[in-house]
Amino acid sequence: MLPLAFNVVLPQSLRRKPQFALAVLPIGGMFSSFWPIFVFAEWLGHALGIPHNAPIKNHPNGVIWIAVFLSVMVFLVILGYLLGWLANGLISRYVLGWPA
Repeated sequence: MLPLAFNVVLPQSLRRKPQFALAVLPIGGMFSSFWPIFVFAEWLGHALGIPHNAPIKNHPNGVIWIAVFLSVMVFLVILGYLLGWLANGLISRYVLGWPA
């Protein structure tokens, strides 16, 4: 059986409303990762000695800042997506009583 995230052939009972509800937590997890990303970006700029509101490309540590920022951003967005699907699975299994 395919995991719920990759199952494109859904039963008739999941055709409308629950199908949209399943997308709320993963997409919400992705968007909720933006707040830690902004906090991390400010901290990283301070740690690398980049002045506030200064252009990154003109600073000697700008390439390091961009590489670390993009890596952490991708990691946090994927983590938010996976935690959203984990929450979907736990809610479906233990709250709604769906079979595994």
